[in-house]
Formats: sequence, C-alpha cells, structure tokens
Amino acid sequence: MKKTIYSLIIISFLGIMNLKAQTPIVTLQHAGNTTVFYGTAAFNSAYTASASGDTIVLSAGTFTCNGTSINKQLKIIGSGCYTDSVTMGTTLNNNIYFVSGSENSSLEGVICTYIYPQASNIQIIRCLVYNIVFGNGNYSNDIITGNIITNAINFTGSNVSYATVSNNILIGNNAFFENGTGVYLTNNTIISYASNPLNFMTGCYIKNNVIFSVYPFSYYFFNSYGTTACTFDHNLFSEEGSSGYNLNNTTFNNNTFLTNYYPISDIAVFNSYVTVASLNNFYNNFSFKNDYHLQNPSLLGTDGTQVGMYGGTTPFQYRAIPSNPQIISAPVVNQTDANGILNVNIQAKAQNY
Repeated sequence: MKKTIYSLIIISFLGIMNLKAQTPIVTLQHAGNTTVFYGTAAFNSAYTASASGDTIVLSAGTFTCNGTSINKQLKIIGSGCYTDSVTMGTTLNNNIYFVSGSENSSLEGVICTYIYPQASNIQIIRCLVYNIVFGNGNYSNDIITGNIITNAINFTGSNVSYATVSNNILIGNNAFFENGTGVYLTNNTIISYASNPLNFMTGCYIKNNVIFSVYPFSYYFFNSYGTTACTFDHNLFSEEGSSGYNLNNTTFNNNTFLTNYYPISDIAVFNSYVTVASLNNFYNNFSFKNDYHLQNPSLLGTDGTQVGMYGGTTPFQYRAIPSNPQIISAPVVNQTDANGILNVNIQAKAQNY
C-alpha cells in the first residue's frame, strides 16, 4: 500500500511538472535578483521590467512579443530551436528589432521570423530564423553565428564594418547573402535554390564556406548580379552542372579567388544527399534529421578544420543547443522497481560558447 501511494505521489508530481512546463515562463535576472513571469505575454512583461545589463531567460513555449524594439543592453536566452516529442523550442511570434540603446545585446536559442539588427555589437546565436535584415546605418562588430536561416541575411547596403558571420546554415528556396560591404563570412554552409546566393556583396572576405547551388555559378559571381572586390579562399563550390571556370589563383569581376575546392560534384557534397529526385526537398527544407556533414571531411579550410558549418573555432553544434541547458532525453519507465522507486533519467546539454 505504501508503495502504491508513493508511486501515485510521484506520478502526480510528474503530471504537475508537465502541466507547468506547458505554461511559458520567463525569468528576469536583475542586480542579483530573479523575477518570474508566466504566460504567453511573459516576455513583454519581463522586457518592460528590465534594465540595461539584465538577462532574460525564456522557457520552451510560444511568446507574444508584438514586434518588440529592444533599446536596452540585454542578454536574451531561449531554450533552443530544436523540437521533438521530448524537447520544445522557444518561439517568439513576431519580429525582434535591436535599435539604438541595445548595443552589446545578444539573442540566443529562439525561433522567430525576422530579426533586425540596427545597432553595433549585436550577437545573434543559434536561432532558427527566416530573415536577418540590417537596417540602414553604420554598425560595427555584429556577430551572427550558429544559426539556421531559411531565407537570407540582408545587409541592406549598410556600412556593417567588422561584422562576423560564421558557422550558420542558410538553406531554402531563396537562401542568400545580400548587399553587404566589408563583411567577414567564414565556415557557413549555403544550400540555395536561388540564382544568386551571394548577391551584391562588395569587399568581403569569404573563406572556408560551402556554397552549394542548383544554378550554375555563371549566374552570379561573374556578372552584374553578383559580388565584386571580394576575396574567396578555401571555399567548397558545388553546382548542378558546371560553369567550367577556374576558381583557383584567378580573378573574375574584380573578385580574387585563391585556393578553392571546385568543381565538386553535387552528389558528393553532403552525407544526406541520396538521389537527384530527393534533392529539391533537400534544398528547400532544413531538417535536423538531415546530415549536413561533408562526405569528404578532408576538405579543409585555412585553419586546418573542415570547410562549412562544422569547422572553425565555433562549429555548428548538435541540435543547435544554446548555452541555456536543453533536455535531450527524458525516458521514464512504466513501473516502479521492487522498492517502489520510479526511475527517471533526464539528460540535458548546453553549449559553453
């Protein structure tokens, strides 16, 4: 009888935990104190109560954010962008703007549609986002790393000096970088159905990337719709068909091509590439189930690590897990043992950069 009561208590407790987990929660960390907000409007409430220098931590769930304009220095951390039967991501159901006053802010581990960096020293880390769009202006030292971007990063012709864009995957029907000047692009993976995945980029240093296109490269690098005055170094280029260009120790359209890997057959790039018939879906839809590692890991960048999102000093991580610990496994046995103990083995993982 005691075992039965004990088991019911445990099961009830787990049920309460599960119910509570379905209610979005936000914690605001300010001057050593923590305030908790509940519900879909919790992010708005925490932001209103926050001051520059604070940290806002979001649980899994969906939050209303009303197109929030961040004008304070804040560190905002969600539970990640990976979802399955165990793990829920953090979704912000509107756009986020980083405007004047938000310098040195960061946004990590959320799912949203648009992020607008309009200030210097903004960090966007391990998010799942449709578009990142810089506003007109002069910004410096912005960092975009470890993200899944299903459309584009558009620099809008801004003077974004010393910006670093690294270890992201851009994948989709129109995946591209656009209108950037003096941007540092390293160890990104671009899987694009667009005719111009590098569109009007000027004076950029582009190294250690994987650039994979359904269109021949003659569509963009080498014509008026492409890039100019950029340096390409140790990139993997793959296209359906071949433009027949030499991309080593040469120049095109005032772009400098140093040591690059080209041509690489489209069926020899990613581990998940199976047949041409399946490729259209592969282009247009990111999936954590796909394996975007290279079939040939010996294709190395300037730093001796593999080219693309899994190389460099901040490689893309499993599930894009944020620095906020995310539950990756929570198996619960269906009965207690002989001592009435219900074994629960919850595993969580977090990143340290």
